[in-house]
Amino acid sequence: MLTILLRTVIIYVLVLFVLRYLGKKQLGEMQPIELVVTLIIADLACNPMADTSIPFLYGIIPILVLVVMHQALNFFITKFIPFRTLVIGKPAVVITPDGIDYKILKKLDMNAFDLLESLRQEGYFDLSEIQYAIFETTGKISVLLKNEFMPASKADVCNELCETKIPLTVIIEGKIIAKNLEKINFSQEKLIDLLFKQNIKKIKDLTVVTLNSDGDMYIQSKYAKSVTLNINKEILTQ
Repeated sequence: MLTILLRTVIIYVLVLFVLRYLGKKQLGEMQPIELVVTLIIADLACNPMADTSIPFLYGIIPILVLVVMHQALNFFITKFIPFRTLVIGKPAVVITPDGIDYKILKKLDMNAFDLLESLRQEGYFDLSEIQYAIFETTGKISVLLKNEFMPASKADVCNELCETKIPLTVIIEGKIIAKNLEKINFSQEKLIDLLFKQNIKKIKDLTVVTLNSDGDMYIQSKYAKSVTLNINKEILTQ
């Protein structure tokens, strides 16, 4: 009995520290790889606690190996965006200004009932108020309202012709997203030149850079405060 008690305490403390080490995502909205690791760790932890015939190290070593594998995988999905898309997937835009994208909805193996339920859970009951809705890779839905349904502070600074659009991510974790630059007809050379003028000489030092339809560029460096600058709209159309 004492052996089982000691095994239980040690495994409990180990799993607790492992989950804390892996990060808060393990306790909240999880990516598929995080869910898999959590489930396997839970299963591995149960065996040596309940069955004293199983060598104690047979429970501890696999858990530690999983932690190392998970951290290695996180490194690769951070450094290589195509690999991240392959392993985790990418957000799916299910509602656009043209309405619900049924093809995307089917790719997600969902139907209109699932979509409406997800929207209601986030407090959105009227489809006519929604400009964009995006299913994140965690399964959570993000919503951008049409301009006229935005909070007053936002609506007051926009005129009736202003259209709400999703800001494009042009740099993330030190990697330039060429496809998003192409969407706005913006070259990498112009982007690098703008960053250079902000005294940013290394792209790899940037956490995220986004650009919205008003020409506002948000720049967040790993080692400095965020900066927001407005790009002349004429530049975006050149």
